[in-house]
Amino acid sequence: MPMRLSLRMKEIIGLVSSGNRVCDVGTDHGFVPIALVRDGICPSAIAVDVNQGPLDIATLNVAEVNLSDKIELRLGDGLSVVEPDEVDTVIIAGMGGDLIAKILTNANEGFRGSKELILSPHSESEKVRHALHDLGYEIDTEKVIIDGDKPYLIIRANPGEEKYEYEYEYKYGKYLLDKGDKMLYEYLKDQLVVYMSARNRISSKISTAKNMDAERLSKARESINELQSHVDEIMKLLKRYYHI
Repeated sequence: MPMRLSLRMKEIIGLVSSGNRVCDVGTDHGFVPIALVRDGICPSAIAVDVNQGPLDIATLNVAEVNLSDKIELRLGDGLSVVEPDEVDTVIIAGMGGDLIAKILTNANEGFRGSKELILSPHSESEKVRHALHDLGYEIDTEKVIIDGDKPYLIIRANPGEEKYEYEYEYKYGKYLLDKGDKMLYEYLKDQLVVYMSARNRISSKISTAKNMDAERLSKARESINELQSHVDEIMKLLKRYYHI
């Protein structure tokens, strides 16, 4: 079966500890667990999806490579259909950070703080980092890759106690900041432009508006102050790169 793995999939596969039994939540067509078992990285896998359609396709893909005895397909929501003692590594990719955090938080007690986690949220990564720390994990790897002109974040976490001191470390990733990640640097520069442009637009509206009522003026100034706080924060983070 010709199976094209995206760069993101390859990076995820490369972070899985050899010999671990894996669970892929939101498996879609099952390419990641197939590659892990086919290439001898993992002895077995459980592929979970909440939708029957993709799971049917994954079932066919698994059968085509004669791995039906090693890869089990399950229909269900998150980790609700998996027992803790069945797997060693949990992969959750291609979802928003809020959903990933909820899947981890709602998981069986046995999953919390006990498994290798490889996560790839496409938004709200700060919620994932907070959830990991709350559930007894420490982040040992983060990377940002470009796949198809889009940036993707991948996080690996293992059991351990860890807390960040500052909220911006949850928002942007302390691991990435500490190592001076180049992709994060570019992202921060882009965000700086976004916040500065929004701040300047509101300031311009205030200066040119006639008879703006007090309530609207107050809200506009609050927005400017909030945007300026983002600008100041990012400026401080960008300066860190000159000392790494």
